[in-house]
Amino acid sequence: MARKANVVLSEDDDDAPIDSDPVCLLCGFDIKIMQSIAVTNTTFPGVAFEEKQWKIYIRTRRKYVLVPSREVENTYFYKYPRLWTAACRAIIKGPNTKHYLTGINILRFDGGCCRYVPRDPHLACIGTKSEDPEFDNSFVHYYTAEIGRQRKWLIGYQCGYSVHAHCWVLLDRVFDGGTEFVEAHLERFIRAARKYWRDHKSLYGSSNWGRQFCGGPPLTFMKCFYGCDIYQNPAVDPKVRRLIEQARKTKAKPSHLCSQFMRVSLDVATLIAEQLCPVNYTVADIKNIRNMLAAFQWVLPECFWSARCRRDVIFELGDIKEIDPINWGALQLDLMTLLIDGKSGLSNRARIIGVITSIKSIYFSMRK
Repeated sequence: MARKANVVLSEDDDDAPIDSDPVCLLCGFDIKIMQSIAVTNTTFPGVAFEEKQWKIYIRTRRKYVLVPSREVENTYFYKYPRLWTAACRAIIKGPNTKHYLTGINILRFDGGCCRYVPRDPHLACIGTKSEDPEFDNSFVHYYTAEIGRQRKWLIGYQCGYSVHAHCWVLLDRVFDGGTEFVEAHLERFIRAARKYWRDHKSLYGSSNWGRQFCGGPPLTFMKCFYGCDIYQNPAVDPKVRRLIEQARKTKAKPSHLCSQFMRVSLDVATLIAEQLCPVNYTVADIKNIRNMLAAFQWVLPECFWSARCRRDVIFELGDIKEIDPINWGALQLDLMTLLIDGKSGLSNRARIIGVITSIKSIYFSMRK
């Protein structure tokens, strides 16, 4: 008979069941493939100490530290950019408990052992206790739950769904009430997410990629299958910040063309721009509209930009104050390019927000 969920299992416990590879419940990405030599040059989660904000702990020789979870959620891992894919929370349910949210850990993978995460959802673990850890009550163990029927041999064990820390914060951009609302309704949210992935099984998990592609699939494959590079951090994209700072420092260049072009009505200018750059635009369309605006010095209305430069995805635009001197036209064209190039975190963010939006639709269509 399986052990109860409150029994602590060691990695060498012969009675422990073999765990499945964890998959992010929000982006559908297999997490185990990410924690590899191709991602970090090491499988040891202590590499996070090499990031600037946590280097101070190296001198203390601590094997792990607990920091506020927001520190990880707001972090772009400059040293190992793909390390975000191993920074996960969990939504756990025991045999006699309801679903509850945990803190963040940079998961390590040693075969079939269960996962462990901080019990407090406001904390994140940087590093690990030891190679063969003995956990205290501040951590909680769990085995990977399935989106379909649960495995019979896990009856009596504590199971849960892994969620990337950076995917979790995107809930704030889709759900009214954000993560707090979702955390208060985890049971129903889990049902909605499971239904979505059961309807999109081909996009859930990527356990076969390790055999097909050394170090992960090439960009051309990912763009064809997912539309973007799914290894890129979706919540924190330094390219967006750089473009905003660049737009603050540059001014629109004056046109030397005949002033007749300047006197074209706004409605006519907008119609021309919409023909040149439709809502479903390409990189070539962006180049054409950029050249036209540079030549004619037209200032297009907000309705044109909002239909193409998605505010629900590029939420950094909401942090810019209206009084800030900024080259809005150039900035939005640059962001549009970043949004569709398939290589940036912004492209991956758009994909994940699309998934969360679909889960939200299912959530509100379900019975309570």
